[in-house]
Amino acid sequence: MATRIGDSRVPVNLRSGRVWPAFLLLLLALLGAQPALADVFTVRVQAEAEGANADEAKAKAVQAAQVEAWQRLLRRIVVDEDLAGAPPMTVAEIQPLLASMEVVNETLKKKKYSGELAFKFNPDTVRSYLSGRGLRFTETPARPVVVLPVLGEGEAAVLWQDPNPWRLAWANHWGSDGLVPLVVPLGELEDVAAADAPEALAGDAKALASLAGRYGTGDSLVAQALVTGDPAKGGAALTVKATGYGAVASQSFSLTFQQAPKETEAAFYARAVEAVAARLESDWKRANAFYYGTQSSLPVTVVIGALQDWLLARQVLESSPLVVKVQVLSLSRSAASIVVSHRGTVEQLALWLAQQDLVLQQGVGGWELRVGATAGAVDQKPLGTN
Repeated sequence: MATRIGDSRVPVNLRSGRVWPAFLLLLLALLGAQPALADVFTVRVQAEAEGANADEAKAKAVQAAQVEAWQRLLRRIVVDEDLAGAPPMTVAEIQPLLASMEVVNETLKKKKYSGELAFKFNPDTVRSYLSGRGLRFTETPARPVVVLPVLGEGEAAVLWQDPNPWRLAWANHWGSDGLVPLVVPLGELEDVAAADAPEALAGDAKALASLAGRYGTGDSLVAQALVTGDPAKGGAALTVKATGYGAVASQSFSLTFQQAPKETEAAFYARAVEAVAARLESDWKRANAFYYGTQSSLPVTVVIGALQDWLLARQVLESSPLVVKVQVLSLSRSAASIVVSHRGTVEQLALWLAQQDLVLQQGVGGWELRVGATAGAVDQKPLGTN
């Protein structure tokens, strides 16, 4: 089998019983724990074109890639229902939105060009463009979601066992360059021990948390596939019941598919996987979208258990795409009183912070921000005093 580990595009054989070197398992797990996007406003595009010579071919390829990069960025961050409000743009219109272009790799021949190009869009310019058209968007990436592809139901349900063409389809899914990175577990002994098909279908919190933790996240999606007919023979039907656990995939949904004439079994399952992944992306964007021009101010007490808590909280707040400004009113041994100017709703800000292991919630005296399991009474003594 092959699996998508973070943004890796290297197929990995995952047939049960295969023993992998410890260093490889560690590397893959670490890759899987990384967000899919290092920079939301950077888009990579495969470009190729032909021309009278290599230079002309490259120029044509770069121009076409700019248009494709802009379209990908829109599909990545703009709410699906609002995409129609962003009409097609010419290269001349797109260029003012670009900050830079990097050639990742390229091959030039006499009359042909091919390469991978990375386009960095200017965040402020893009925000202004979208705001000017009243488009809702989000630039908040989700933390990884571990997908458990269960095939069947009851005693016949399988997760790690072969054959499971549903899991194979997920393992071969490379994602859509979106905001929700999907991780398919390797299926090694530790994965099998962490959660089985019955536990996944029952939503066993301990089992799901154990498996998700192996891949550096706390979010999981149980994607149960119920098949009627035989996809190998054609004419089958497939219903996917998706149940999310965690902040990212928090909504359950069901999708039904009918196998198209001459559609292969692999293509049938792959189409269903793409639709489920697209639904996750759409739900995430809708839940976190905001109008760029709107801002609010939120008084917050940061509960401090150690100096590192305050430093981390401030760093996370200032790095959030939702936070415009952090104003410090007072600072003590156990608490900081701040005002957070932010875009979007308080719920959206809390969701973003939760992905960084910060908890924003209503306390007795107002909104409180805690790092991990930080607890204790709020003391307003200035730092450096007893």
